[in-house]
Amino acid sequence: MKVDAYLNYGRTLGVSTPNEQRAYLAPITQPDFRGLQMQSDLIQHDIFEDVRDCPYLSSADPDRQRDSRRGVYLHWSLPKLYRSGIVGSETASDLVEQLKLQGGFPTTNPGDHGSGPTFRPIPTRWVVWRSIRGLTIPPVETKLPQFLSPKLQMQGMINDQYKGWPPGSLNGDANTIHNCFVINSDSVRDVLSVTDPTEDVEVTASPYLDLSQNSIQKNQSFLGRAFKLEDWPADGPNPPAPMQITVAQPYNPFFADYQPQNSSVLSFFDDLSWEDVYSSIWNFTEASISYTVMGYHVTNDDDPLYVKISAGQTIANRLLACNLQVDPLSSTLDDYWPGNMRTLCYGSIFNLIWQRPPQSGTNNMLYPADTLQQSFLKDHPVTVGTNTLDALFAWLRSTNTGNGLTTDEIRRNLMKLQTLILDINDDVDSQLQAEDLLATNNFVPGPSETYWHFKAPDLVPDNTQPTIPTDDQAKKLRALNAAQAQLNALQREYDCCRAQLWATFWTYMADRSKGTQDQQDQRRRNAILAITDSRNQISTDLSGSGISINSLTAAVKQLQEDLGGLQAGTKSTFYTQRDPTLMIAGLKSQWPSDWDQGTTVRLNPAAKISISAGPVWPPISTSVFDNKIPSTLLQPMTDVICEGVYSYQGYHAFQAQSPYFDDQDRYTGSQGWFPLFVEWEVEYYHIPFELWEFGPQGPEARVGYSLSSAANIATADIQGDFRILSGRCPLLPQTGAILESTLKQVFSKINPDDQLGPNGKDPMTAAEKVELLNAARTLDFSATLMSGLTDQITTQMQGSHVTPLMMTSNGLDVVSDASGIGTEIGLTKEDFLAMQGQMAVTPFASLVDIPADPTKYSPFKPCIHGQFRFTKLNIVDKFGQVIRGVQEMSDVLQSIGPTPTPLFPCLGESYSVEVNSDNVTAKIVLPRTDGLCNFVQLPPSINQNTRVNAAFVSQDTPTLWRQLDEWENPVKGWIVINKANSSMQVFSPDGNFVREFAVTNGAPITRPFAADDNLVNGLDPVMQSLLSKFAVPGWIVGFFGTLARTVEEVQANPSSFSESMLSVLGRPLAVTTFGVSLELANPPMVNQSTLAPIDPSIEPANLLNYKFGYKIGDKNNVFDGLYGIFTAAPTVDPVKGAQINWNSFYSYHTPDPAVTSQVPGDPSRAMVVDLTLQPFYPNPHATNWSLELSQKQQVFVGIIDPFTPLNIYTALLPICQLRLPPWTIENGVSKISTFFKLGPVLIPGDVTPFNADPAYIVARDYRLGDAANEPLQNGSIPVPAVGLGDWAWLQPYWDQEGGATKYNLAGVDPAVGKPDFKPVPYTAVEGYLQQKRPFEKPEPMNS
Repeated sequence: MKVDAYLNYGRTLGVSTPNEQRAYLAPITQPDFRGLQMQSDLIQHDIFEDVRDCPYLSSADPDRQRDSRRGVYLHWSLPKLYRSGIVGSETASDLVEQLKLQGGFPTTNPGDHGSGPTFRPIPTRWVVWRSIRGLTIPPVETKLPQFLSPKLQMQGMINDQYKGWPPGSLNGDANTIHNCFVINSDSVRDVLSVTDPTEDVEVTASPYLDLSQNSIQKNQSFLGRAFKLEDWPADGPNPPAPMQITVAQPYNPFFADYQPQNSSVLSFFDDLSWEDVYSSIWNFTEASISYTVMGYHVTNDDDPLYVKISAGQTIANRLLACNLQVDPLSSTLDDYWPGNMRTLCYGSIFNLIWQRPPQSGTNNMLYPADTLQQSFLKDHPVTVGTNTLDALFAWLRSTNTGNGLTTDEIRRNLMKLQTLILDINDDVDSQLQAEDLLATNNFVPGPSETYWHFKAPDLVPDNTQPTIPTDDQAKKLRALNAAQAQLNALQREYDCCRAQLWATFWTYMADRSKGTQDQQDQRRRNAILAITDSRNQISTDLSGSGISINSLTAAVKQLQEDLGGLQAGTKSTFYTQRDPTLMIAGLKSQWPSDWDQGTTVRLNPAAKISISAGPVWPPISTSVFDNKIPSTLLQPMTDVICEGVYSYQGYHAFQAQSPYFDDQDRYTGSQGWFPLFVEWEVEYYHIPFELWEFGPQGPEARVGYSLSSAANIATADIQGDFRILSGRCPLLPQTGAILESTLKQVFSKINPDDQLGPNGKDPMTAAEKVELLNAARTLDFSATLMSGLTDQITTQMQGSHVTPLMMTSNGLDVVSDASGIGTEIGLTKEDFLAMQGQMAVTPFASLVDIPADPTKYSPFKPCIHGQFRFTKLNIVDKFGQVIRGVQEMSDVLQSIGPTPTPLFPCLGESYSVEVNSDNVTAKIVLPRTDGLCNFVQLPPSINQNTRVNAAFVSQDTPTLWRQLDEWENPVKGWIVINKANSSMQVFSPDGNFVREFAVTNGAPITRPFAADDNLVNGLDPVMQSLLSKFAVPGWIVGFFGTLARTVEEVQANPSSFSESMLSVLGRPLAVTTFGVSLELANPPMVNQSTLAPIDPSIEPANLLNYKFGYKIGDKNNVFDGLYGIFTAAPTVDPVKGAQINWNSFYSYHTPDPAVTSQVPGDPSRAMVVDLTLQPFYPNPHATNWSLELSQKQQVFVGIIDPFTPLNIYTALLPICQLRLPPWTIENGVSKISTFFKLGPVLIPGDVTPFNADPAYIVARDYRLGDAANEPLQNGSIPVPAVGLGDWAWLQPYWDQEGGATKYNLAGVDPAVGKPDFKPVPYTAVEGYLQQKRPFEKPEPMNS
């Protein structure tokens, strides 16, 4: 374990730095357990109160400076073994119980109050060994006379052979005093049990919620107690089962790590007193102090490493289940371990220098918190971004020097990475793909959904078409997936109704005694109606007479049985915008450097530790403990003490040092500092949606929202619509690991080769990548989410609050107080049990003040779009030290009055603020005149789970665009641009040639055979309708020109596409139809504040009325496959079929009207920029689920690249991609071998005579490369300049007997690149040059 210490000198802190430049030691605040009482005047959303401020610019709370509280505050961080929990759904209860047994979890969930994970109980006995030595040779008048008296050395603690040992301290001239203390972490006392009037229970015990007591006494208990070893009442040989304590103490999320709230449980206050043999009490004023802390479980049953071998458990499996690794310096498990295991957690901290200064004196201790506080005053080292990397890049940009690089090597490499991702002039392909990857991290995914498909045979390639079912199977499979999707929607609605039960109960409980009697009666009637509605809806959802969960579950089960051989897949999921990420530069994590690695265990603390010099460590007699601890732990504990006492730096007699201690275990001259959480408060100003515009943003022209240039947001109306939002977010240990993981993801996408980029810039080398990954964990920054910001915008609060359920020996039950209140509004026990899992957030009710005018504004906002500024930002460490990011001083530049001193954060790209027309001042709600910006801009985002539905669709009867199944081909046909002949060749979805159209006049060209009307008539109606437009000369010329221009400008070459063809023919393009919609996972949220608005006519914006912009494709993203779109009506006309607007072909590559005049009839249009999506919530009880979804979609005909996905951008959600299944390319493109007319070509000699043998005649259905359909070759013809491909020649002949043109297949000989003047005669020939190999086959690599 890592042990940390804070040295509190009392009133003489010994630091001369001005108080405003110092962190302050906050008052001790305890959870307000009164807020758990179900009374309107007491109940609270969060009983964990914010850290209170000290008196203005004070360095410490006066109570923390009392002499009785001076000393050493010791805290130890529990291993991860006790911090990892296990949780599972009801359907997985058997598996969860099995995993509990394997992992040493308790069979019951201690402290559970309704739901949540199960944690292993922590050790409840902690032995603290203290060793105190002198600092210098004390003079006679020393304040520490005990160091001069040899009789003060504790006798009997060292074996006889080392009598009088150890001889000295740092300089070998003073004695060492040892003391031992024992902590009973499970000791519970009420107020009346604290009989010692001198005991300061705020520092000697922890506040405790005793769930077994009535509500009046719940907040009057204390947990934990410390004893001197000699005064400790030992447990005895057969102790009773102790109370189980876990890191998840009820209602206290920081219990395990916040020292002021876990005293004598996981921390120890040492007042540095010592009682000599004459019963005199001494308080040390100068000393070097070392501590060793050891913890163990009282009984075997509570010990997670104690294995019940009789139950078939093994020691090795238990270690594996607990993520524990046997230390390599110790013996291996097989050759050493003699029997069962017991857990002994231990840690040490050495050589704490205690030099209490005089009243006017100072000491030389460093205060890391003060350094960071000074940084806030000078540099404002705060960044707000959409994710950790975005925030980190924003900070790097703000600290950039003139030459484009920062001075720190790690920063330089990160800036290189930023350049690779964000610089538009560098490796564009990789940049944009990596940037899209990072953008996905901005969102929180909702629960995944299931869809069903037939299980593919083993070892089938990915590009194989799924099994095509029979018509009956297809019908049933569609019905199954529709039923599954509707079941998912019903389950979500069911959960919403359960959450509404909880919200109604909480709101009534919070408001029930407020207002007049008439108001209370009306409130009760309203609650009864709401409860009735929710209960009825739950009943309908579960087992109603129509569409219900039970009926759909049965239908899904029956269809699964009917079909058989099915496999579950995952559908696109719903997302919400992640709360902003707050990053603080210079705030280095103090968690152990190896925290994210597996915990190492030693099979015996003294096993195989070699000593290079000096005698072995003198053992401490086990009799010290007088058999007060379990016998199996006696020797290991004394070994640990010895290892700590005699191996720390400074003992000259023993030069060896234990390999299990490092610099993290030694005092290095700095005060204890361990940042634990951040408390923030902001003023959020809501900016109307109509003032925002959707379009390209920033230098990379990424799609997003920004304030319109004409928007005036500094108006009284906008300034009046504001909210105070606040939260508390933990500083987790894995910030560096998260960054490292993100970097690995980015590296996997960009620059796989150590080569120069396209502009000659050096990307990161492999060595630089390794260096950066190794350094990521050690960067001096911490990042955390501003959790709860979005919830509060929707009038909900996170926090530790009371719930109506608790776990008893008989299972989950209702708290008596809740049952009484519930009776008033008709709640039953079944209603309360239905709330389980839905109580994470609480409605505002009347408990949260609304500062905006309640007669004008609603506090509820269905979408975020506004700006906020920080009014508080406190960084709190585990000992209660606080850094104030926002000082309590007036901001003289603020135009509307004094406020706290502003904080000017760095902003990520998405949260950047625009500048006004003067290009100097920021466009913010409360304008400043100094050119600085203290606001963060939050662009529009939806405050609940939403998803973009994008799917290939096809016409269905009678009026439906139906989403295609996985075995159906979404390609309506293929178009190949034939540049050589200025024509477009059309192929069927399976690659059969249909027709070629000349661009000059639009007339179909019958090459090389007569037109086959059967092929045309067999095409999809959409494709037939498109081909009808090819007969319009101006239309086809413009359409061809736009496609040809797009081919030239889009340069992304997939590895599976033959590069040689790009320069000759262009790509094959797929014609397909797709639909897009914006679906809500749950009904639109509603206002849950009962304070505002007062006027019922003031309605918040309706989410269903929002129209959000979106974009299909991206001109600048070469990883986007869109060539252009046509719009279609959302429904299919039962008589006329699909209604498609063929007169407007929207593309990003239309001709510039200033350069090229548009051909009359040209359908090409600049890509439509005003596309909007309106959110919708499908009715889960609809009788036709497919119709319910399809009615809200917008349908398009797309011309797309088959190798590259089509991207749909909303800026509200992750980029949605539509990609053709690989098998459609295999079935279609691989069979396309295009050809073009060539000639006349002058060749020496004559052509080979016509061969009438049917094996040589080219049939209409011939296919090169297919042995069954490829004709035999009849001679060869030299054709010039064909070295870029593999070609064949179709030579026409006139068949006198048949009276028709027939063809033989000839080979192609590469022509000599210069005249060779072969003898006459020469022959002029015409024919067709045809590509022999399919499009997607790559060119063979040169040796």
